[in-house]
Amino acid sequence: MARGLSGQGCEVHVHIGPQARGLIAESAWVLAGCRTPDGRPVDAPAVHLAGGGPEVPGVLVAVPETGPGQRLALRLDGGSARLEPAEDGLPFVEAVLDAVVAAYGRRVGGLAGRRIVVTSGGTREPMDPVRFITNRSSGKMGFALASAARDRGAEVTYIATSAQVPAPAGVRVVLAPSVAQLRAAVLEATGSAHVLVMAAAVSDFRPAAVASGKIKKGPSGMSLALETVANFVPEVPAGVLRVGFAAETDSDLDRAAAKMRQRGFDLLCLNDVSRPGVGFEVDTNKVWILDGTGVRVETDVLPKSAVAHRILDEVEAFLHVDATL
Repeated sequence: MARGLSGQGCEVHVHIGPQARGLIAESAWVLAGCRTPDGRPVDAPAVHLAGGGPEVPGVLVAVPETGPGQRLALRLDGGSARLEPAEDGLPFVEAVLDAVVAAYGRRVGGLAGRRIVVTSGGTREPMDPVRFITNRSSGKMGFALASAARDRGAEVTYIATSAQVPAPAGVRVVLAPSVAQLRAAVLEATGSAHVLVMAAAVSDFRPAAVASGKIKKGPSGMSLALETVANFVPEVPAGVLRVGFAAETDSDLDRAAAKMRQRGFDLLCLNDVSRPGVGFEVDTNKVWILDGTGVRVETDVLPKSAVAHRILDEVEAFLHVDATL
């Protein structure tokens, strides 16, 4: 298994042995043997529980305060969060590498020094205290974009509509389930940001009124009045690069371009969710990336992590051109 670290390769070596006696019984350690961008080797232990042992008493965090030429260590730090065991231990390897990238990504990469806001997931508009209207967005594309931006050195604010999908390591997390909450969180975060990536699937409609108690089931069904949700992207401060998404059931590029202009985006990523392996609830995606002049990029169906980097390639190019004007 390998993982890039700001353009550097990382080989992961798994070592099993009785270590950390007195801390965790019957433990194994995962060692991520790689080097940071400044050439220091990394010792990164992660716990994998054997035979249903005790819970991990903390989470992996980076300790980057060592001096030049010394080894960077990752340690188990006390806290309420814990890593869940898995048979192959690979989730722990991912956690190790996420921690390494989170510690070093901000110092290198094409987005170093940039502040990026990424929204993720499908908004939830309540009908009553029990039910809500939502969509099929899983948040996987937003997760991939936040991770990729972090890996490129950005300071990332990740605004999620739900906590059901874990947030990437090394980002600031804000929970905003409804459109109203998302709007407030976005406007606050973009006050000091360079880029907004609206990967969240924002509801177009919401109930005109929210019942104070659970709506009871009746013999003749029910009617629900909906109202249109206003677009808040034009309220984002001027000077913030705005990247949007359009999930459609076709690939009408002219309509996508019109939506980009109407919604106030600088770049728009169109995906045709009627195609296999594209859009919601899958790990792959295909996008057309548009700007004011037309299509900049058309990707193949790729893992969402790869699509995220293609999108950020265009963000970096856009920021570079803007900086030279």
